[in-house]
Amino acid sequence: MWQGLHDWGEQVDTWSTAPFESLNTEAMQQSVNKYNKVCAQCEKGLPVNTVLPMPNPNPIHIPCPYP
Repeated sequence: MWQGLHDWGEQVDTWSTAPFESLNTEAMQQSVNKYNKVCAQCEKGLPVNTVLPMPNPNPIHIPCPYP
């Protein structure tokens, strides 16, 4: 869970700073699916804690490339 949280943060930072045209949407979708699966597994198997809810409500903000 901790490694997944760390990796997710790095991935979001990478996407946020990359030029829009360079983003690989298929790879992004695979990453989102992977971390959603990890979150779902943790929600089922772990007691309530303060870490687990963090990745779910964390939307990815990508600036609009249009004026």
